[in-house]
Amino acid sequence: MSDRDLWLAARAVELAESAAIGSEAACVDLLTAILADLLAPADIGLLVVNGRDAAVSAASTAFARDLTTLASQEDYRAVTEPVLNQPVKQLAELWPTFAAEAEEAGFGTVSLLPMQWQARIIGVIVVLTSAARRLNVSDVGSVEILARAGAVALSRERELREQARAAGQLQHALDSRVLIEQAKGATAARLGITPDAAFSLLRAHARRESRTLAEIARRTVTGELSVQDLLGSRRSGRVTPGRSSS
Repeated sequence: MSDRDLWLAARAVELAESAAIGSEAACVDLLTAILADLLAPADIGLLVVNGRDAAVSAASTAFARDLTTLASQEDYRAVTEPVLNQPVKQLAELWPTFAAEAEEAGFGTVSLLPMQWQARIIGVIVVLTSAARRLNVSDVGSVEILARAGAVALSRERELREQARAAGQLQHALDSRVLIEQAKGATAARLGITPDAAFSLLRAHARRESRTLAEIARRTVTGELSVQDLLGSRRSGRVTPGRSSS
């Protein structure tokens, strides 16, 4: 195995690890830095797709960021296959504004490589070079490997983030349920009423104060909210001990 192959394998492992221990921003920053190192001298921009939108997530230079920002406003969905060593002028049909600004900035050639995973476009790698600098077969092969590794890493990071979000929501719901049950029990014991009647009091107060039931339950359990406050929140009628409110 050549030194280049070993280097490429190590960088692919770094990308895979970034999905588990970092954020999406860390992942795209790492990929951009790796590509800039691999393809120097070249300017790198990374266009990452999130849902139906695309945005510049990282770039190796200010020029690359500005130009890739323009690309995000063009039809990035049209880039489903690699566009290699394309003269900037010939890219005008696909990305007219980008092509005009890239040419004015002094770039002569652009390559676009989609980042795909499971038939989905995760992003687009934008490589800007002078007219004399062209990506060779080895460059393209290496970028395609890194593009695939980056797409997998980004997809995995998003999956892990969604799992964490769902787990957090579930834990919050469970914690709220426990608080509400505690508040029901405490209110029922203090007033000598059924848990159902206590729940009605808590719910009525939450609606009156435009608060969540969980917040009212928490304040009841901690003693911030007295039973007199709960009774006073009823618009009419009275709670009869031992009976549920209607």
